[in-house]
Amino acid sequence: MEKLEKCVYKDTRTISLMDEFERRNEKGEKVYSALVLRDVFGIKYRKKLYFISLTIERKPHEGICVNNSLTFTDLKQLLLDHVFKTDDRGKYEVVDAVLDELKHLDAASFNEGTVVCKFPIPVKFNAQNSSNRSGYGNRYCGEELVYEGTLYGETTDYIFTGATIRKFGT
Repeated sequence: MEKLEKCVYKDTRTISLMDEFERRNEKGEKVYSALVLRDVFGIKYRKKLYFISLTIERKPHEGICVNNSLTFTDLKQLLLDHVFKTDDRGKYEVVDAVLDELKHLDAASFNEGTVVCKFPIPVKFNAQNSSNRSGYGNRYCGEELVYEGTLYGETTDYIFTGATIRKFGT
């Protein structure tokens, strides 16, 4: 499977983007294994500026991840085009995960201009796709709940599995 790479802007239609990520081929198989959001935010670290692209994958039913309530809307409003510094640690789990990776990198790591890293523990991320918007309403048989419908604002769980860190100027 291939990765879907996209730029995100404040006016990006995120449900359409997540629908594209969840697209299936004629055999019913998922087309993309991961979604890469290019240059979502920046980090100023040791007097250098880095652009951060985030890799998103589907969250397996079981598996350990850092709990996080960050949604796509939050990402666009709080992280997009923002430059974080080390004293911003603790604000957003995904920024902390990138800062932790930067601690382990040295100047030689950036010989090619970018470093791709995988987070040791993925960070949870919530986003809506069209399946979250269909099927509103519970179904009852008498007073017994037979089918629980989609709740308002329901999201699908995804995970940030890593980042591509690009040094400014490359």
